[in-house]
Amino acid sequence: MKKILTSVLIVLFLISCSEKKTEEAASYAVEAAPSEEAYAAVEENYDADKTPTSTADAVLTPIEQKIIKTGHFSFETASVTKTYELIKKSVAQNKGYIQSDETSKYDSRLTRSLIIRIPNAGFQPVVDSLYHNVEVFDEQKVDLQDVTEEFVDVQSRLKAKKELENRYLQLLNKASSIKDMLEIEAQLSQIREEIEAQEGRLKYLQNRVSFSTINITFYEIKEGQKAPSNSYFNRLWHAVKGGFNGIGEFIIGIFTLWPLIVLGIVVYLLLKRKWKKKNDTLNNK
Repeated sequence: MKKILTSVLIVLFLISCSEKKTEEAASYAVEAAPSEEAYAAVEENYDADKTPTSTADAVLTPIEQKIIKTGHFSFETASVTKTYELIKKSVAQNKGYIQSDETSKYDSRLTRSLIIRIPNAGFQPVVDSLYHNVEVFDEQKVDLQDVTEEFVDVQSRLKAKKELENRYLQLLNKASSIKDMLEIEAQLSQIREEIEAQEGRLKYLQNRVSFSTINITFYEIKEGQKAPSNSYFNRLWHAVKGGFNGIGEFIIGIFTLWPLIVLGIVVYLLLKRKWKKKNDTLNNK
């Protein structure tokens, strides 16, 4: 009987300990579980992390480079006309245009100079066509000017000026006296002039960046037009021709001065008549 009682007490003690551990575990689980606010905060942070709106992300945003391309080419060709047609065709295929076209001739040399404006995408194809058709260049040069920094600077200045203009417009709406209104209008006028100047510079840079410039000069030496011989007879013949030309120029000069010649003749006749009368008077005495 004593042994049975002891066994029952041991079993009850073990059951009691087991229930106590179960309650402590449940209590610990409840305390360790995250609250709804914590979940909301985590979700909010996750959404914020998904959107790159921080200053660091803005700084790391790449800036498109603004490059002004300018090409200079000079070469001799067998036919100025055929070369011009080839260049004109290449420019048209690449959606460019000829801004300037000048032709000059000196002795046996016929020269044609072109200034071409071409979209950036067509710059290299036009240059490649020149390399393909020309064997030797007197000059070949391509300049690349990076204006990215100036472009960004002008954009920033323009944005700041427009913000300043908006502030002055707000002040103008709140102005209570004519004096204040006139002063604000004067400031606005100056700011608008600066805005127009910045916009003009921005448009110029954009145009130079969007359309590259190619300067091409090509010339043709006409065959059969040799320099004149420097022999004795050739020099004598040129001297005779020069003498006739000189006489002709002299005669032309005389005819140019005909009013003075006529006046001289009239004065001579009057003086001669006067002298004749004077001599007749003396003879009669």
